Amino acid sequence: NINWLAYIGIVPNKSGVAYAYKMTKANGTGCWYPEINYTEQTLFDVERVDPDINTQCSYGINLATFAWCLNNFTDKSYRLFMFKFNVKDAVCPVGSDGKFRVLKCSKVGECDWNGNLKT
Repeated sequence: NINWLAYIGIVPNKSGVAYAYKMTKANGTGCWYPEINYTEQTLFDVERVDPDINTQCSYGINLATFAWCLNNFTDKSYRLFMFKFNVKDAVCPVGSDGKFRVLKCSKVGECDWNGNLKT
């Protein structure tokens, strides 16, 4: 019954809202699913998110911890965005290395490679 989001360091505020990161290609599209361009809008949602906590990578909007993004993307041509989401819309796989998926989220802004929001 462990809270896997908390285990990887994603802890919500009292309203259930938490923050995480998303890496994109230089053009703003997803690294593995290029059908979404994360620069073109602020609110994102999908029809379904895989509810199976035993599946590591699956459908939904995939977000990650800052550490996961830094450890898995050394090519600085990629872009880093911060998103906020409600944890009730999240599925974090058992034993996650920092990745999870959400049904919907909103973009807070683009970040530099130190994790700080750009102005």
